[in-house]
Amino acid sequence: MNDDINIIIAELKKGNYNRFDEFYNKTKKQVYFAIFNILKNIYLTENIMQDTYMLFLDKIKKYKDGTNVYAYLVTIARNLAINLYNKRKKEILCDITYPDQTYIIDSSFQPMLDLVYKTLSGLELEVFILHVIDEFKHREIADILDKPIGTITWAYNNAVKKLRLKVGDENEI
Repeated sequence: MNDDINIIIAELKKGNYNRFDEFYNKTKKQVYFAIFNILKNIYLTENIMQDTYMLFLDKIKKYKDGTNVYAYLVTIARNLAINLYNKRKKEILCDITYPDQTYIIDSSFQPMLDLVYKTLSGLELEVFILHVIDEFKHREIADILDKPIGTITWAYNNAVKKLRLKVGDENEI
């Protein structure tokens, strides 16, 4: 799969955007959860996702071949999300009601996400999502979050312990 991604990136670098949809579909899950984990808002997450891919395409000539593109995109996404989060926490929020919108979420996936978000928070939540959902290795997570590998391992193990207590040992996490 990485070879295919590298071929697509090479085409994107040449200005051939015919396979961008394929690239987006292969990488969107990791980017989405990295952003949503910080902002906890569907609308803002979708906006930052667009910004992430636009910035990636804008700077694609600077992308080093052979680099982990998922980590690269997640780093861009996290930085944009953190910048927006910091900007928004300084703003005064007012109560504005938006019309309800329905989002299609795989119904088998939603209960697990709800349990994870209710049980975990902070670093444990971020590490768990990056490892389990985004399938990053602990070393890659340490690089993305700029934390020691021991801290990442500790946070992941703590997250698993908390989830096991919540659901019981009979279910694999």
